Formats: sequence, structure tokens, C-alpha cells
Amino acid sequence: MGMPGHLGDERVTVQNLQVMQVREAEKIILVSGAVPGANGSYVIVRPAIKNPAAQITEHQEHRKADQAAAAKKPAITVR
Repeated sequence: MGMPGHLGDERVTVQNLQVMQVREAEKIILVSGAVPGANGSYVIVRPAIKNPAAQITEHQEHRKADQAAAAKKPAITVR
């Protein structure tokens, strides 16, 4: 027998959403993806790092690439 229940009473986490734009004047954050909840409800936006060790090594590789690119650029001298 179908009875009324507590639909939507649990907290839901959705991953892999992208913040497309932040409009500070209008106090709006535009998010691309399926955001759970009813219209007008509150949404918590926070970073979710699944594998912190992988993130650290990725940042180190990017830092090395940035340093190598900076070393290739000629130094600007001001006279």
C-alpha cells in the first residue's frame, strides 16, 4: 500500500559538478550539473579531493613544468 514518506529528508552529495561562474554582485554561483534539492533550498558547495596524494604529485608536476617554462623565458632588464 503506498503511503506518504520522508522523500528528500537525507543529505545528498553529488560529485563532479563544475562551478561555471560566480556573480558576486548578484550573489549567485552558476553550477553545471544536476544539483539535488527543491527550488529555493540551500546548497553547500565545497571541494572534494578523493585522492590527496595524487593531487599533491599532480601539483608538483605542474610546478616543475612552470619552473622549466620560466627558465626558458629571457630575463627582462630595465635600464
